[in-house]
Amino acid sequence: MVGVDISQTALRLAEDNRAIRLDSKCHAPGTDNARQKSLRGINFLRADVLGTHPDAVGVVEALQQDDSLQKSLTCDVLISNPPYVSTKAFRTTTARSVRHFEPRLALVPDISQSIGPEHDGDAFYPPILAIADQLEAKIMLLEVADMEQALRVAAMAAKGRCWDGVEIWKDDPTSDKLDKVMCGNMAVRIPAKMLKNGIARSLRASAFRRPAFQRAFQPKVAVPVISQRFASTDGAKEGKIHQVIGAVVDVKFDTDQLPAILNALNTQNGGNKLVLEVAQHMGENVVRCIAMDGTEGLVRGAKATDTGAPITIPVGPATLGRIMNVTGDPIDERGPIKTDKYAPIHADAPLFVDQSTSAEVLVTGIKVVDLLAPYARGGKIGLFGGAGVGKTVFIQELINNIAKAHGGFSVFTGVGERTREGNDLYHEMQETGVIQLDGESKVALVFGQMNEPPGARARVALTGLTVAEYFRDEEGQDVLLFIDNIFRFTQAGSEVSALLGRIPSAVGYQPTLAVDMGIMQERITTTRKGSITSVQAVYVPADDLTDPAPATTFAHLDATTVLSRGISELGIYPAVDPLDSKSRLLDPRVLGEDHYGTATRVQQILQEYKSLQDIIAILGMDELSEQDKLTVERARKVQRFLSQPFTVAQVFTGIQGTLVDLKDTIRSFKAIINGEADDLPEGAFYMVGDIESARQKGEKILADLEKS
Repeated sequence: MVGVDISQTALRLAEDNRAIRLDSKCHAPGTDNARQKSLRGINFLRADVLGTHPDAVGVVEALQQDDSLQKSLTCDVLISNPPYVSTKAFRTTTARSVRHFEPRLALVPDISQSIGPEHDGDAFYPPILAIADQLEAKIMLLEVADMEQALRVAAMAAKGRCWDGVEIWKDDPTSDKLDKVMCGNMAVRIPAKMLKNGIARSLRASAFRRPAFQRAFQPKVAVPVISQRFASTDGAKEGKIHQVIGAVVDVKFDTDQLPAILNALNTQNGGNKLVLEVAQHMGENVVRCIAMDGTEGLVRGAKATDTGAPITIPVGPATLGRIMNVTGDPIDERGPIKTDKYAPIHADAPLFVDQSTSAEVLVTGIKVVDLLAPYARGGKIGLFGGAGVGKTVFIQELINNIAKAHGGFSVFTGVGERTREGNDLYHEMQETGVIQLDGESKVALVFGQMNEPPGARARVALTGLTVAEYFRDEEGQDVLLFIDNIFRFTQAGSEVSALLGRIPSAVGYQPTLAVDMGIMQERITTTRKGSITSVQAVYVPADDLTDPAPATTFAHLDATTVLSRGISELGIYPAVDPLDSKSRLLDPRVLGEDHYGTATRVQQILQEYKSLQDIIAILGMDELSEQDKLTVERARKVQRFLSQPFTVAQVFTGIQGTLVDLKDTIRSFKAIINGEADDLPEGAFYMVGDIESARQKGEKILADLEKS
């Protein structure tokens, strides 16, 4: 994509005899004979340039109505003047013109006049991107007026996926101080003076002769990248395996044009594709790579080809209900993932200007979470829990509720955990309807199991994150990302670091521990389009919270949800510990006084009950004061009311699952604490949704007691 001051060039092209001319005979939409006659005259002039005009809608409509007329026209260059038409007209007429004329090059002069509230300038950028994406040569010329617009055009090019780079030219002798400007990782070159008529001559020499045009504007191979920082647009390079040391593979090239760091190399190992990721340049044209699969059987001298991009995986709706590995290959034996959308696993975190700064609660529909340890939209939650306390069911219910309440999708990433657990999770999700083999699934699964090489375990979290980023950035969804287990991500990074020969840091971890964790965690955030909320299972080695791995993770967490075995033994599910679970959103400035006050009173009464349990165990309830008896009675009701029937567990319990609104949750707990439900038995509060359901259940229990 090249931005150029081309007003004079555009004018000359528009005045050429072979341009489409819009005059009073075709100034309005319709099918009048005068305009049809005028358009048919174009057939003999040969249409090389189409100028969009306030009346260009009529031209496009006429083309749609007359197939023979449409087929007779050709166009190499499309000129579109956005200032003279509305945003909608610009989008429709130019896009239709591109579709009908199939030009190889587009010119958008006077875009400088489109910038401003009266012209809704910002709205022109997305359609320009969409139109340029359809161009055969992927080349568009834009006129810019000042430095601000130059940087905006450069940023637009960086975000676009169909350009390799950008040059911005400006005919302004006073712009010497703007000689070199950095926009992200892209150099925006603004010479003091543009070559006189150089652009015009090159356009004239190529635009009106299709074969010459092909030679003059040969597009580079477009790499589907999200971040230009990780793009490598050079042609594919071929090297040979030089050395194999376990998961580390050295590849030697005949040229000093080596693959970029983080590029993916493909090689064959026993007839199967093996992906290598470049980690270091060793000198003497050798690059050191980390293997994403086993290297058993790999031999020296085998060919390895640079893909020119990082590991690229399929994304989009086609990934829902499927299981893929770190390189995006399906491992569920259901055939290939059919999609035309791909993205690299390495990308930059969203810019500060694109992130949402407001603290917003993500309502999960689970009472104990929403009341006592609410999740932040775009936040990171640590999930602590041992085996058999309901961690999997809790995760499945979150996936189900996010899909129901927010229409969002979820991504489950298994990092270095047992293959059996992943298999069980997949089949349980089918039983509960979260995954439907013949219908619409709500979750995508990405697995890098415990038996995988460290390279795969160190990158599989990024693969899952990339799938989630597509739903956030392209579809504006609120996505739930599960990572089980985040400690294995750090552990794999430590193994890779040792294999690469880096000097270990504290407790043997990699010296880049904080950076590795930060690069991944900073991509999990809320933008103006959507959000990724991450729930991360955290393993604490030897229960040592000061260990560098969990300590580094804690620095990024916004909330912790602790599943307690003691609570699960009471039969209360979800077994969330209301006193150990914390959230930074539990603040009156974020939640409001009503929510905050109710939550603190619930925690207070549960804490008082906990302190009285030793006295009750030794002396019994009779030794308590009347006030303490009332506290214990209400606390036990609150404790049981923290239980909730889950939709995904309905096939096991036979109880209809409920998704409780936050307002109903606050109102119900407030009623219990204030004594409005003192007349109901404890059993009425077990496995119900709101206070009304508890009252109905209590009345039924009392009625049954009276009958008996």
